[in-house]
Amino acid sequence: MAPVEWNIQRTIEISSLGVKIGCWSFTDLDYADDVALLVELLYILIHGLGVTSEEACLLGLLVNWAKTNVLETMTQFRRWSMSVPAR
Repeated sequence: MAPVEWNIQRTIEISSLGVKIGCWSFTDLDYADDVALLVELLYILIHGLGVTSEEACLLGLLVNWAKTNVLETMTQFRRWSMSVPAR
């Protein structure tokens, strides 16, 4: 298993990532070293990003926070901010 795949699998095991669409559940979308974590609540995303960062460090990898984006869909328009502890 590739390091990025292992990292995402560990994140899914530790966090409560995922969205349900009908009877299907989706946790992530990834291609090469680009990953989209799918969640329904902001606090789950924050926890999942922290776990991803911690697990990446175990492999000598780093999350590039400058390239990390959050996309919010299907919600009321509201302002919020988040911070994820980085190592």
